[in-house]
Amino acid sequence: MTETRPIVSYARHYEDIRLLRSLPGVGRGFYVDVGANDPTLDSVTRAFHERGWRGIHVEPLPHQAERLRLARPGDVVLQAALSDAPGEAIFYDVDGRGLSTLNADLAEHWRAKGLAVRKEMVPVTTLPEVLKHCTSQEIHFLKIDAKGSEERILSAYDFQTGPRPWILLVEASDPGSADPAYLAWEPRLLASHYSFACEDPANRYYVANEHLEVLERLRRPLSLLGVVRRGEAEAIARARLLEERARLLEAECARLRSEAHPRPGTFRRLEKSFRLWRREIFGNSAGTPSAVLDPRRSAPLLLGIRITGGVGDSVVVARFLRDMAHWLDGKVCFRIRPSGPRNIGFLFSALPEALLDSEPEEAREAADAELTINQFIFLNPEQVSWEAVGRKSSAFLRWVAEAEERAKEIAKYRERHPFLDGAHANLAALRGIRRENSLHAQCGIPYGGPLFPLALPAEVPAASGLEPGTYLTLHDGWDPHFPIDGPRPTKAYPPERWGELAKKLRERIPGICLVQIGGEASPPIVGVDWDLRGKTTLAESVAILAGARLHVDSESGLVHLASCVGTRCAVLFGPTNIDFFGYPGNINIPPQVCGNCWWSTDSWMSRCPRGLPGSPCMESIDPTRVAEAIATALALPRRARAGHRSSAATEAIDAA
Repeated sequence: MTETRPIVSYARHYEDIRLLRSLPGVGRGFYVDVGANDPTLDSVTRAFHERGWRGIHVEPLPHQAERLRLARPGDVVLQAALSDAPGEAIFYDVDGRGLSTLNADLAEHWRAKGLAVRKEMVPVTTLPEVLKHCTSQEIHFLKIDAKGSEERILSAYDFQTGPRPWILLVEASDPGSADPAYLAWEPRLLASHYSFACEDPANRYYVANEHLEVLERLRRPLSLLGVVRRGEAEAIARARLLEERARLLEAECARLRSEAHPRPGTFRRLEKSFRLWRREIFGNSAGTPSAVLDPRRSAPLLLGIRITGGVGDSVVVARFLRDMAHWLDGKVCFRIRPSGPRNIGFLFSALPEALLDSEPEEAREAADAELTINQFIFLNPEQVSWEAVGRKSSAFLRWVAEAEERAKEIAKYRERHPFLDGAHANLAALRGIRRENSLHAQCGIPYGGPLFPLALPAEVPAASGLEPGTYLTLHDGWDPHFPIDGPRPTKAYPPERWGELAKKLRERIPGICLVQIGGEASPPIVGVDWDLRGKTTLAESVAILAGARLHVDSESGLVHLASCVGTRCAVLFGPTNIDFFGYPGNINIPPQVCGNCWWSTDSWMSRCPRGLPGSPCMESIDPTRVAEAIATALALPRRARAGHRSSAATEAIDAA
């Protein structure tokens, strides 16, 4: 059956389209991909896997092999390089550009071109060993992209006695040049009863002589009718989504327009309601008001707010209360009781409607309503004085109705909090909702943005001499109130990696000052200039953050506080969802392996949910690439921040 929707090509030179159109009768075929690299970017096999094909991937780099295992269920992934003999060898990982190789001379060539080259010892196997996995399996195509090792790989295999792939797709030029490399190995293929079919800018195609019908199709000119690139396909999908949203908005506008025209009897009902309210306010005398109005009516709504979670959760709640107070026209007072951190009074002192509650429960004035807020908003109807709420704030009643309606869709996540928090975060991220505005989305209140005024100290004695704009802050810490079974949580960056990162930052940004902040329990980072662990209060740490060029951290509460004062962060993500927890203005760095396992198990914070030792996702983040991303960001024009003046030291760092 002919496909009516566009065909998506993932390969660089449309290799997947050429192969698909040469094998039209193969429904669920089998492939072998040597040098598989990324499961999507420039992938020759992604389009086939989507159509039900399965196969074998051979990839030397451990992190890429792991990505393939996660992205290609049902496929076999062999983490090894291929050559003419098994063993071990140094593999040169070239700057993540698909140029990695076993060839030392070629690696040196790329290093001379300015590309970063990293050595890694990898296992080596041979093509005969790989194809032992499919002795009873028809191989429809074998792709070899080994950056200079093609001759050795092919020389180890006898295509006349072993399994014979229908199509061979082999990189045919020396990497980085147009020089032909196929002259060294093509005679072997032709002698093995394969015929040359065609070539593209990087590869040559050969077909086994017993499949001449495939040879004929491959030799036809490649037609790209109905073919789109991956990026184009994503753009089309986004456009369709926007069209659907526009349709829904048009329907909503039509509904609102219809409601703007009152139905018969509306005005009579409003007039009757007005007379009833007038009588309640002014008494039975319709002409003059009572001498003294009920003082309870003018009192603001008192809401008790219990916050569970860490510092980051408190920041998100503080912004939410700011916007809720605005939505209620300021006629509200919040009595706040955080159950986690105790040193966050400065966070809520910026809210004129907020009072940090330290009184014992029996001495407190009864609130009109009690809310518990964390990842979700919980309102217990039994803890609401409906008479007082109805008298003081009809707007709050509307808020309750909207929140209850929206809560229906996420009820299963709320009821099982926190154990389904990860699943809820994935759903929210798909809908464009982030942690910073997730509470707003649960009740329909507009989000006022991340900037938030904080009551910070004017001077920090421990940081006397630090000039704003001349330093980076680094933080290796986590919520001490979250129980973990072990010395460090899975979301923490390994200590040795922190030391490497400090060294790389020093190399890439000469003249910058590195300042470590955090509590006494935070491990020291080797190579920093200022170690302020345990020497400042949380408010003082935020004051230091406010003067930093950039803050470097794993996904922690200090990242949320930095966003309040407008300081950009480089955030190292592992178990938590980068799309949900990441602030758009930050440098959000994903792991190269796994990631996004937050609350996939009850013990996710203590142990890798996959049962692997350590924290593979955080360990996969390369300090060199982090330092490069930070250096690139600092080389761009600085974003203006209120209260930050330029200085000679700052200008010297910018110049460097």
